[in-house]
Amino acid sequence: PAPVARGAFTMCDAPSDPSPLEQILQKAGVSVELQRAGATALIRFSLSPATTGAVLAEVGGASEQPKVDALSLLLERDIPAALLRELEKEGAVRLLGQAQLSGETPEELLERFEPGEEFALSMVADIWPELPQLTRDDYFGLTLLLPRQELDVAKRDEAVLELRKRFPKEDGSLPEFDDELAGQVSPGLSADELSNLVNDRLKRESALAESGAVFAAMEGALLASVGMSIPDALIRERARAQYSERCRVAEEAALEGDVSQREALRKMLSWDAFEAFLSNERDRISRSLALSFIIEAIATAESLEIDQQAVTDNLFMYVNECKRNDRPVRDMDDPAFRESFEAEYMREAVLRLCVDHAAVEWIG
Repeated sequence: PAPVARGAFTMCDAPSDPSPLEQILQKAGVSVELQRAGATALIRFSLSPATTGAVLAEVGGASEQPKVDALSLLLERDIPAALLRELEKEGAVRLLGQAQLSGETPEELLERFEPGEEFALSMVADIWPELPQLTRDDYFGLTLLLPRQELDVAKRDEAVLELRKRFPKEDGSLPEFDDELAGQVSPGLSADELSNLVNDRLKRESALAESGAVFAAMEGALLASVGMSIPDALIRERARAQYSERCRVAEEAALEGDVSQREALRKMLSWDAFEAFLSNERDRISRSLALSFIIEAIATAESLEIDQQAVTDNLFMYVNECKRNDRPVRDMDDPAFRESFEAEYMREAVLRLCVDHAAVEWIG
């Protein structure tokens, strides 16, 4: 006997043009209830007796197993179409991967399916995560653990001189760096406290010059502060895209390479090879995705906008550098190419903002 559909579908399974049955479904046949819980959705379908009878009529004449084929048609074509219409209404909801039957097997579903009678079923699916709703308490005032910086004595002397110039005596001479000067800077401040503030500011500026280490520390602090769960389907989707790019590069190398490169490509083109890649890269991909959602949430909360001229300038500098070093130059009009620079611009803008409002503890 022909097997019933396995109860899984993707968004692309829905036909673009409505079939006669779909027209019935659109009128009064299928109701869809979508309940969101974090990064997962529970989808409940209710089908009217007229709908289940109509699908049986559509397959009955030419089918040896009309009940099996009727249910398969619902699962593979018409229920995805009904869900697609519902998701278009919701607007912000996006399915990831496949929706699966919830709470029962396809065989159990077939056993209770009776064409011409009301029918209900449930499915679950991963969905695109919502941006976390953040306040400044979530990303300002976080503690960064940074390697202790050596104090630049010359820069400290310059900073102290600038302070003394800001608060000259009545005769125009410069004051001593003492409690009286500190009190002018901020009431109740002592000279020792002012000295510590100057030293800390200079150390912070020195640390910020090593932006890679500071940004990495800030990213770690944000991940610890903001709980961001990434669904497995999204991790797999990103891993597939990255692995496809690796295979493309390996294929280009194999076309002009030797036997060993062709053998390396052959080994890459297997499910086990992808699963090994996913296992090795899962944590990194999950971290990267979580950070991208957090950074977007902070940018939204702070109403940050991309400086398009700055992005264009960065693009030109990158292209010129590639030309100087005889590296391949991508098309600057490629939207994906520009989007990558826009994402990096916003990432740095958000991280700098958070670093500026962070507490620093020196280690080592």
